[in-house]
This record gives sequence, structure tokens and C-alpha cells, in this order.
Amino acid sequence: MVTLEPPAPVNTDRLVALASSLRHVGSKPVRIEMERLGGHWAPLSAGDKAVRVRFSLLLASRQGPLRCRRTVRLQRRHQNRLARQTAAGPR
Repeated sequence: MVTLEPPAPVNTDRLVALASSLRHVGSKPVRIEMERLGGHWAPLSAGDKAVRVRFSLLLASRQGPLRCRRTVRLQRRHQNRLARQTAAGPR
């Protein structure tokens, strides 16, 4: 599980657009959740502000275990995209 905490709340409309390419790592599904301003976690959805975003994925399935290298790639990819998202500022 990877939890990212941007310096300020992030518009989830933009995160939903970015998340479409992050739904799988290899053949493993990625679950994306957000912590809303009220403090509770929910699946990522548009029209809100997120104070934290959490990515988790299935480590093993019928296709076999997730490789460590893929986990590191997942974490880097999400951190880079969130950094770009927050650097771009509100639209």
C-alpha cells in the first residue's frame, strides 16, 4: 500500500483522469482510495477534494505473485504523477 499526502488538498476531478492509466500494474488490479476533507476514506471519485490518496494492489493472484520491481515502479509512478498534479495547481 502506498499513501501519498500532497501539501494541500487536491481536486479529485484531475486525479480521476490521471488514475485511469494506473488501474493495473502488470496484470494486478490497483485499488485507489481518497481521504476526504471530513477525514473518511472512500473510493476515488470526481467532484471532491482529497487530503490523502491511497493505492493498494493485489500481491498474488492466479497469474502468480507480484514482483518487487513492479511494486517499486508503482510507488514511483504514483509519486511522480501526484507531484506533477500538485505542481500544476488548480484549474
